[in-house]
Amino acid sequence: GAWVQLLPGHFERLDCLVLDHPFEIEGPPDQSATLVVDQGTICAHDGGGQTAFAGLALRNLSLRSADGAPVLTLASPCTVEFCDISGAGVGVQLLPSSGRAAGGIGSGPYLL
Repeated sequence: GAWVQLLPGHFERLDCLVLDHPFEIEGPPDQSATLVVDQGTICAHDGGGQTAFAGLALRNLSLRSADGAPVLTLASPCTVEFCDISGAGVGVQLLPSSGRAAGGIGSGPYLL
């Protein structure tokens, strides 16, 4: 999978962000890298039969939603560590997993 490290103070505004392949986004320890995603960020990678946390990870980020959409929608296992999440509506929306890992131990999101 791909790994992106954002620099301190980085600011990015997007319409929508869908993570449906193995991908990790990591910001600086002070969480000063900000992603504002108007329609929210959606984690929807089924893992391809791998272990629950082999695919998606968001770390040390400030995540925002501008249009009242959930800031982060977790439709698959995703590691979310040390993120500052805020928006006008729902912060984190959890959807039932329907992938191969559904119902397995550790198949849900890992939030820290």
